[in-house]
Order: sequence, then C-alpha cells, then structure tokens
Amino acid sequence: MRRTGVLAITVGLFWSAGAMAQSGSQPLGDISQYPGSTNYPPAALRADAQGRTVALLGISPQGRVTDCSIEGSSGNSDLDAETCQIATQRMRFQPARDEKKRPVASTYRLPIRWVLPTPPVDTVPPAPTPPAGS
Repeated sequence: MRRTGVLAITVGLFWSAGAMAQSGSQPLGDISQYPGSTNYPPAALRADAQGRTVALLGISPQGRVTDCSIEGSSGNSDLDAETCQIATQRMRFQPARDEKKRPVASTYRLPIRWVLPTPPVDTVPPAPTPPAGS
C-alpha cells in the first residue's frame, strides 16, 4: 500500500556524555531536517511499519558520528538501519569538552519516532455516486 502526504517524524533529543566529558555533545543545526519522507525506507512504508528507534551514537572529538548502535528497536529493521544511516552520514556535533575545555569523545542518545503519513484529505477518492433513480 503506497501512502502519500507529509511524513510525521518526531525527533526527541537526549544526550549522554562520555565518562571523561564534562559537557555533552550537541547536534549542529536542526536535526529534525534529516529524517523525512524521502528517508522513509520503502520496505517499511510498504509494510506500514512505524515505531520508535533509540540509537546510541559515538561522537568523536571532531564532532563526527563514529558509531551507531540500536538501544531500542522500532520493531522494524529497516527503520532502525535508516536511523543509523542518517546519523552516520549526515549528522555533525559540537563535541563534548572535558574540564579543561578540550574536545573529547562522547556518546549521544538519539530517539526517533517513525510515523507513517496519513493520506491528505484531497487525495482520498470521493465516495461513489449512486445510480440515477435510486
């Protein structure tokens, strides 16, 4: 079943700094721009799959995502894999800093809620017209 419309993805942001970090990594820019209808995996869309994925990201001292592991699955491997692909390929961070303000490696928890779009009202076919004389 093919769906159209605006994809609603809720991105919740939480961070968890590494053991040596005193201030946690923060994403650069609006990360809600990364997931979108063009990123919804086609197989997940066909399966009407949705859910919440929680990824734990490893962040380098340079602010790059170096690792992504799924801490909480959406229940669909395509959605989980797309979460990590978006994070590792597109996201950048202000690195965490230690007590001397030096950039250090850290971790960041990224929850993403994948929600299927609902057809907009204008794409719903009209009800059939009853035959004349009924």
